Amino acid sequence: MLTPAASLTDAGERFVLTVGRAAVASGEAPAVTALALDVPAPNPFRDRATVRFAMPAAGPARVAVYDVLGREVAVLADGERAAGRHEVTFQSAGLASGVYVIRLTAGTATVVRRATISR
Repeated sequence: MLTPAASLTDAGERFVLTVGRAAVASGEAPAVTALALDVPAPNPFRDRATVRFAMPAAGPARVAVYDVLGREVAVLADGERAAGRHEVTFQSAGLASGVYVIRLTAGTATVVRRATISR
């Protein structure tokens, strides 16, 4: 979005380019409009990673981890969740180094992300 930059005329700039979402007043979190699953942090990781996800409406949610052969190796969350943002921990104890798939399912929607365990 290009907006006139009247306060920057002394610097010789005519426009300011704003990229991203609109600012939110006083630390208030923006409303969740779609099912979302963030990339685990950190990634790659050794012992544990934080998995953040968001749901636009309350309902059942399941966050599961699969190995490269498609076998379910862990369930991070399974049950009713309120609308909004959530966070779970992925503990890698007992899992080999490698690439895993994290799958969030809520209602009929599914989102996946990759996580790498590096020892």
